[in-house]
Amino acid sequence: MVTASDEPSLSTDGLDLIIFPDNVRIQGVTMEKVEELIHRFFVQQQPQQDICDFLTCERVSMQYVLVCVHRKRDKRCGVAGPLLVEEFKKSLAKHNVNDVRVVGTSHIGGHKFAGTLITYPSGDWYGRLTGCDVDNIVTQHLINKRVVKSKWRGRFDMNKEQQLTCAGIAASNW
Repeated sequence: MVTASDEPSLSTDGLDLIIFPDNVRIQGVTMEKVEELIHRFFVQQQPQQDICDFLTCERVSMQYVLVCVHRKRDKRCGVAGPLLVEEFKKSLAKHNVNDVRVVGTSHIGGHKFAGTLITYPSGDWYGRLTGCDVDNIVTQHLINKRVVKSKWRGRFDMNKEQQLTCAGIAASNW
């Protein structure tokens, strides 16, 4: 998945790319470097160290919460998303959580489930969120590493059967 976010760039020359689930920030990506980056990383699937020969890379150690705020794609996300971002920032401060970054993103899919978000590095999707759900997501998922089943929509690295098991649903009932 590729999405834009309001995460500020650390580079003065170009933009930053954060690649999940690899947890790598590539800094200083300019239009002139995009074609080579795509060819090396996605086409040739070169190891990360080869990419970092021509661009500045660093390991991302914090968790990310990517909240869809894309109003043009779906007004529901454009309304719910910014409110969720603010509630997450308040909840993280309340719980003294400093290793999580919350950013608003463009289209991530599943707009009928607005408000939606994806957490990284776990790759968990959550949907139908309101401000009332945020504290529970922070304490249960981000702090205690437990899936909040009532709002969970799945995980990137699981097949359907694994996701049903994680959600506590028997595959035969699906």
